[in-house]
This record gives sequence, C-alpha cells and structure tokens, in this order.
Amino acid sequence: MRLKNKLLTIGCVALSAGALLASGLACNEHELSPFSKSLNSGKKQSTSSGSTRQVDILFVIDNSNSMAEEQLSLDKNFGDFLTKLTQANANFRLAAVSTDYKGSNMTFETDALSNGGAAVLTDLSSSEIAEIKSKCAAQFSADKPWIDYEDLNKDGKLEMVQDLFRCEAIMGTGGSGLEKGLASMRSVLDTKVGKNFKRPGSIMAIVFVTDENDCSSNSITQDNQTLLCETKRNIEDSCIMTRFDRIKTSNTSGSSLVVEKGQYIEYTRDTNEIVRKSLREWCVQGDVEARDALKKCYADENCAARNYIDCPAEGCSDQLVHRRDFFDFIIDYVGSSNENYYREQNPDAFAKMETAKDHKELIESFAKSDVIVASIINRDEGMRFNDKLPENWCGTAGSQSYRYQLFAEMFENDPIYAPICCKRVAYKTLDGETLKTVCSGEKDDMGKNGEFGPVLAAIGERIGKAVNTLCADSMPVTCIPKDCEEGSPSCPCLYGCNGDITYLANDNAYNLCNEFAFNVGTLPKNSNSSSAVHDKDIMSEYTPYKEGVDFVIDYESNFCRARTGSPIQIQLIKSEAGKDLVFEYPKKVSGI
Repeated sequence: MRLKNKLLTIGCVALSAGALLASGLACNEHELSPFSKSLNSGKKQSTSSGSTRQVDILFVIDNSNSMAEEQLSLDKNFGDFLTKLTQANANFRLAAVSTDYKGSNMTFETDALSNGGAAVLTDLSSSEIAEIKSKCAAQFSADKPWIDYEDLNKDGKLEMVQDLFRCEAIMGTGGSGLEKGLASMRSVLDTKVGKNFKRPGSIMAIVFVTDENDCSSNSITQDNQTLLCETKRNIEDSCIMTRFDRIKTSNTSGSSLVVEKGQYIEYTRDTNEIVRKSLREWCVQGDVEARDALKKCYADENCAARNYIDCPAEGCSDQLVHRRDFFDFIIDYVGSSNENYYREQNPDAFAKMETAKDHKELIESFAKSDVIVASIINRDEGMRFNDKLPENWCGTAGSQSYRYQLFAEMFENDPIYAPICCKRVAYKTLDGETLKTVCSGEKDDMGKNGEFGPVLAAIGERIGKAVNTLCADSMPVTCIPKDCEEGSPSCPCLYGCNGDITYLANDNAYNLCNEFAFNVGTLPKNSNSSSAVHDKDIMSEYTPYKEGVDFVIDYESNFCRARTGSPIQIQLIKSEAGKDLVFEYPKKVSGI
C-alpha cells in the first residue's frame, strides 16, 4: 500500500460508536484538545454495549449421521468462543440452522435437544437435559428464535447462553446426508423472521460446521445421489489451487497463496476490454463473466491455466446452485439492512455517487467487509473427487468442503476455515501469546477430530476485533524527512516530520507529521455533550483512553483502506458498556 503526500480538507474528525460526533475541532493546535465549543453543533450516536458495532451470528450445523462427535466437541468448546465475545464486550445475537435443507421458509432451530440433540450430549443426565429444555422454552418464541445477549439476566449469563445454544446447535444426527448448508443459510434468512434476525448497522457472521462439501442443488435431491455433487460440480468450484489460511505461528497469520505465471487467464469482454486475473480470482468471482472466462480457458489447449482446472471426465456440468447466487443474496441482505448506517458513516462518498448503479455498487463494497465467514470443515487440499480419490476424507465420512472455502473468499474479510478433523497437515492457532495445536500432523493424529477449542476461540476473537474496530475516514498527511529539514518550504507538516517512525508500503516508505495524533475516549451514554455546554462541562464527563493500554493503532490496515480509503485503524482493547466512544483526529495539520 502506498500512501501519497496529500493535504486534507480543513477541519477535524470525531467519530462516535456509530456516526460522526463532531465536524470541526481546534486543528491549528499542536496537541489536540479533547473538545472545543464546535462539538456543540456536532452529532453522536449511542450504543448500548459500548462496542462500536453489533454482530449477528448464524451457525450452520451439519446434522447428518457422521456428526455426533463433532457436535459434542462444539458443545464442550463453545465456552472458548463465548469467552472471546464477552472479552470484547460484543453485543451479539446467536441463531442456528441445520444443513438438512427442507426447501424455502426454513426455521431457526430452538428445540434441537428434543429433535435428536439430547443423544449427542452423553455427559448430561436426563434431568439436566430437561432443565435446559425448560430454559429454552421460556426464552425462545416464534418471533424471536435467537439468543440476544443483552436481554439475558446478568447473573449466570454465560451459563444461560451456553444452555440456550445447545437448544439451537446440538441437533443430533438424523438429518439428510445430502448437506446443503448454503441453501439452508439463504432459506432461513429469507423468511419474515429471518429478515428481522439482522439488526440495522450490525456486522453479519456466518459459521459453518460440517465434514462434507456443500451440495446445494435444485436437481440433486436424494441422499444416494451425494456422489453427483462432485461428478456434476460447477467449473468455478474446480480450481485446484489451495489456500492455506489461519495457520498461525508467532510471526505469520492470515491467508497465503502462491500464484504462478501460468495460472492467469485473459478474458476479452464484449467491449473489447481485456481483463487479466489469476485462476483463483476468476473462480472466487464466480459470476457469469467468470464462468465464461473459465470455460473458454478449459476448452483452449493453449491456455496454461486449464491444467489447474479439474473437471470430471464428462466435464463440469454446473448442476449446483452457483456460489455467486448465495453471495449476492447475503450482500443484499446485509446492504439493505445497513444502508442508513453506511450513509451516516460516509456522507462524502455517497454525495459523489451520480447514478443508482453507483450507489448500489458503493453499498455493496461496504457490505462485503461487513460479512465474516468462518468454517470448521474438511479444508481444501487442492484435489477434487475422482475414482482414485475416495470420498472418505476424515475417519469414516466426509469430503473436502471447498465450496464453503471459496464462498468465504468472496468477501473482503480475511476468512477462517479450520479443520474439523486432522488430515495430512498440522494446524496451530495463536491465542494471545500461546500457540495451541489443533492438528499435530503426526501419523497417529490423522483422521481424528481436530481440537475445536482453539478454533472457536480464533473465530470469537476475529468477531470481537471486528466489532471493536474504528476506521478513520481520511488519509493522513505523510511526509519525507528530507523535505522537512529546517527552512524547507516543501514540508507539508506544521510542526515538522516525524522521522523516527517509518511505515513501509511496497517500495515506498513514508512518515507522519509530528502533529498527527488521536484522542480516543468515552462519554456517558446520552450525555449532554451535544447540547450547548462549556468545554469544562464536557471535560468533566470525558474519560480518555491510553494508546497501548485501551487501544492500538494500525497505520496500514487493508480492512480500513478498503472501507473508507484511509489505512488508519483503531482497535479497541477496552470497551465500556453504556458509553459513547469518541474518536478524534485532525484532517488538516499543515498551514501550506
């Protein structure tokens, strides 16, 4: 990422947990004062939890006959997930649906223990199961078949969430062996109740737990036709390039993919424009244009990338519902719910949009980064089913779940897809400073279930960070130290260039001006800070946060750059309930 030297518009920026808090501050001062009288004309938005965003989480659980041990592991380790959410003070909502697709108008599960789940929880007595069922019956309703964390009583809250989650997600093993997780996800969210599941302005998280691939198809309907999910697969699901992700060590994390020269495809549009993308990019994109590009390459012996497309002997017949259909549904689901939030957060960006198409594309760009997809699956090992590769992938059942993996990559957020069982490779995750093993990679570990605790903790931590992340809406003013030597007229900084801290971006290094600083803190919820009050009145209510203690700054955040155009990200360590968050920084720090 290259940050260009750029003077910004006059004024300061102050953000609350949901919107702009003030539009003009004392920007000509070397040190920012927390507030000025101009705050009186600003605006703020309150949040009930103190987190910057709410998050709505849907679990899609495989309830076929091979999932008893996996559901039990999910139950035993759910506390690791919940702990990370509560540490982040996340205002979350939880619901679940099975992969046993029943057509349109599926329902969220709220009575899973009565429908087979009790048999999975072998460590609980019948009286304990009955007590949990009683709690669930009192909590869930037809209009509210989900867990709202903020609605639960404070005493025993975590235990209550654990029990309610059992009624949602521990579904037993009586479901269809033809798993259609993506179709179930869309079906349940597309109902009247499902549309109310997501709260306006919230982040959407989807967690798949399955040992099979997605077989969402309108033509493949019977359990005994499971094999057709592979032999009739779509061409955009047939890339054999593997992405190993979220294998964390002390110095690496995230996704990695090596793209060789021969793995690119050039495609000529009807306008004669030539588009060049990697095979993986075309496969992830998965729309009509991408499928056309892939098919033309596959039919062309001179297209080197065709060697990385593994269609069955009879060809890729596209009998599964395209991943792009599910992606478009989720983007519309999130974008329509969050449109007002996006407009409040980014008024300048929307003001520049001239056509309805421009507005739609802008909303979609924001919605992509508001979806987190995590999966506990049989990860893609770069092979596709054929006669030489048996379907058995883990223990006695399972196959590569590459449809879920590719679906996750369609969104802007770095996905997590961790192994549901241990097959071929080691897998470790970093929890704080502790490296935890999920799969050892040793021979005696092959085929066994992976350790769900570290995986669920990683997913919870990822969601927790997302809800407590603030993005600056403006680029910083950058400088080069030699341009700011004493007397230099070309220095963009009012108080000189900070030559002690250099940020590297590609082949360019940059520095920030000395006066570029932040105020981060809180005000009491519904305080009178937006009324006509004196600075001292506001200051008496203001609690400043300390960098490194209460928050950290990332000056090169790809997440924020994609979202607002600015790479500056504030990650909250501390998040107080019942408070409004203030994020204040200068837009202009130069007198030039």
